[in-house]
Order: sequence, then C-alpha cells, then structure tokens
Amino acid sequence: MEGASIPRFYSAALPLFFTPFILSLALSEAIAVLGVAGAATGVPPIYCLPLLGVSALLIAVRFPTWRAVIAPVEKQHDAVAPPMP
Repeated sequence: MEGASIPRFYSAALPLFFTPFILSLALSEAIAVLGVAGAATGVPPIYCLPLLGVSALLIAVRFPTWRAVIAPVEKQHDAVAPPMP
C-alpha cells in the first residue's frame, strides 16, 4: 500500500478485522447461551455457571486492540500502518 492515504489504510483494516471478530464473539456467546438454557431447564448451577464464566473469559480475551485491527492489513499488504491522525 505504498502511497496509500491514511483514511484509506484504516478503512481497509476494518472489514478484514470485523468479520472474524464478530464470528469469534458469536461463538463465545453460544457457550453462555448453553449455560442459560441449561439453567432454565433445571440443570444445577454447578454445571451452568462455569459455561457463563468461560464465555465471559473468551469475550474478554478477544476484546479488540487497535494493533489487532490493523495487523491483518499490514500482513496482507506487507506494509506498516501510518500513525493515527
């Protein structure tokens, strides 16, 4: 991306990052849904609460940083992101 403008570089980063990010969040939330569904059907809390905890942990681990957002574009184009305006 030699000579690419700064807004163009960052606008290219968002679609590359958000599709896998949203998918990972959906899969993390699915674990919590299993815990809630189990609790609603009468499964003891000792089996349901760990699912909610694991889901919260996975969501916290996947919380996006700016570096994670621009890294796919840098890798794809073998470039270094310009500094934020």
